[in-house]
Amino acid sequence: MNFFRDRDANSDAFDDPNNDPTAPSPTTSPRKKQKFDSQPPTSTFADDAALASLRKRMAGPSSAKAGLAKDQDEINRIIYEVSKGSKFFENERQKDAQTTQRIHALLARRDQKLLQVPPGSPEWQSIERKIEDVATRLENRRDLSRTILHTDIDMFYAAVELARDPSLKGKCFGVGSGVLVTASYEARRGYGIRSGMAVFVAKALCPHLIVVKNDMQSYVQASQKVMAVFEQYDENLAKASLDEAYLDITEYVEHHGGTIDQVVQQLRDQVRTETQLTVSVGIAPNTMLAKISSDRNKPDGQFRVQPDRKAIVDFMRDLPCRKIPGIGRVNERILESLGVTTCGEIWNKRVELWLAFDGKIEWLIKAYLGIGNTVVEPSKREERKSVGREHTFSPTANTEALLDLLKESAQRVEQDLERLDFKGKTITLVAKRDNYQRFSRARTSTRLVHRAEELYDITSSLLLQEIEREGQLSLRLIGVRVTQLVDLRGAAAGEERLKKLFQSKASSSDAQGDAQGKSGKTPRKTAQEWQEEEERQLALAIRQSLEGTADPYNEVYDLSQDSPTIRSREQSPTKGQTAKEADEEPHEGTDKTKMKASPSEAAVSCPICANTVHGSNDQLNAHIDACLSRSQLGDTSSLSAPSQQQREASSGKKKRGPLDSFVRRSR
Repeated sequence: MNFFRDRDANSDAFDDPNNDPTAPSPTTSPRKKQKFDSQPPTSTFADDAALASLRKRMAGPSSAKAGLAKDQDEINRIIYEVSKGSKFFENERQKDAQTTQRIHALLARRDQKLLQVPPGSPEWQSIERKIEDVATRLENRRDLSRTILHTDIDMFYAAVELARDPSLKGKCFGVGSGVLVTASYEARRGYGIRSGMAVFVAKALCPHLIVVKNDMQSYVQASQKVMAVFEQYDENLAKASLDEAYLDITEYVEHHGGTIDQVVQQLRDQVRTETQLTVSVGIAPNTMLAKISSDRNKPDGQFRVQPDRKAIVDFMRDLPCRKIPGIGRVNERILESLGVTTCGEIWNKRVELWLAFDGKIEWLIKAYLGIGNTVVEPSKREERKSVGREHTFSPTANTEALLDLLKESAQRVEQDLERLDFKGKTITLVAKRDNYQRFSRARTSTRLVHRAEELYDITSSLLLQEIEREGQLSLRLIGVRVTQLVDLRGAAAGEERLKKLFQSKASSSDAQGDAQGKSGKTPRKTAQEWQEEEERQLALAIRQSLEGTADPYNEVYDLSQDSPTIRSREQSPTKGQTAKEADEEPHEGTDKTKMKASPSEAAVSCPICANTVHGSNDQLNAHIDACLSRSQLGDTSSLSAPSQQQREASSGKKKRGPLDSFVRRSR
């Protein structure tokens, strides 16, 4: 599922006005029918409010971010003047006029309903009760038990370039080509330059701006290093983009001790030491608050919203609505037209909002209350590292009671594995002693496991061994976790494709021979094609970083339509039901635990040459590509590992399963 912030598809598509000297003037011939005849004359700029609205719109979707210059009005004026006459200017003006027209229609509808439902009337009071019921229902779902982080690498692309070229330190520079993907803090604070800004506009604001061409490979490598640090705190983190991620550190703090603020400081220090990059972190009980908080103390800082209802509501009361993830320039204008600029005003205007939006205001009430998603999990199936469940209870040393709870955990894990279509090899008993010390004991099976009986047999054996070793074991938490996961959806699809491939191989071999005979060689991607593929991947990564399309916790609200739509992330089991890995080494007297690499790093037999390949899926894909190419050329010897060139080529591809490469290259 894709999630998009409220921004226009072409908002980054700037055109230099020098390339369009014949751009039409703001006025339109009276003989030509105008598209917005019914709207007030905002398109002629007679209305100062319309002019201010357009200038604000043209400042771009990132104008509300932290770290920009203070005099935003003056920056908006310069952007407006330098963009005049360009296609981008005309496009933005038209869209702003469309939004204005929709706002007038929305206000007219609200005013008409207010005549039927005057303030203080029985109908008005009935709506108030309905809204209070919504708020009560949402309050009953409020979860303050999780500690969730939103991490944002400071000026990521610029920071990577700064590490590559220290001479850029202290200078105004941006990264990009036609459009900037980021800018140094000197350029942001001194001149208002930001991501998504056209280079010609940026240079109008800062003539001495240095523009550095982007380098996708460097950004991916830097991101992987930072994410590797994050995974030490939450192995099931959710990556929102190359430079953003959500983590749930609840179990980490419980196991390792220390305060939440100390753990976050430790994480930030570790990132700085290992990568020379800095991270700003928001700490909160849910993803929405964490996202907002990460922008409060940038750069290289942390900000925490306490897990207390009053503290959260107080925090949200004066917060501009634009700060809510999913509310962009258009929705901000619409809410402003209804007298709502801060989250606190949502409650003050709740009945009018109900009338204007036909009762579809639950998401606004959630924003006012500061209620958001509390589940953090990988946005991609292949990124999931574990599936687990655990129970918390009053301390007990009753072995029978502990075994019953363990059996219940195993049954719930089986249900989760079946629902998610995973099996695993390593089964872990997770537990917490009555003194709050966590520990875990693991055993690796020789085959894939997912049944509750098998999970219980393994974990109960580990528990009984621990009780026998200690004599008496008083616990307050117990659970089951499965790691070394295998994705059954991917495996089943790959096997089916492979079966069909071999069935059709005989009939297709002649056709392949004819094609090869005509061309003289097997078609393969050239170095230029690989470079183009990498550039496409860069464009996608940048677009996701700018637009937030990869952010799994970014809701989108389209208030400019008659029936506002709300798209949000599907709910999944509470993160508290997923155990964290702790001490994997068994004590003496327990079965020796075999801790293996993750499935993506496991040894796999190549379906072409039958050799064993050690490494990641990408390395296996490169190996299979080489096998297919050589087998088609009559050479199947010595293919135990991919070459450096093959690894580089594979790194530019979209990640796929081990069999996908074989199937796709052989069709």
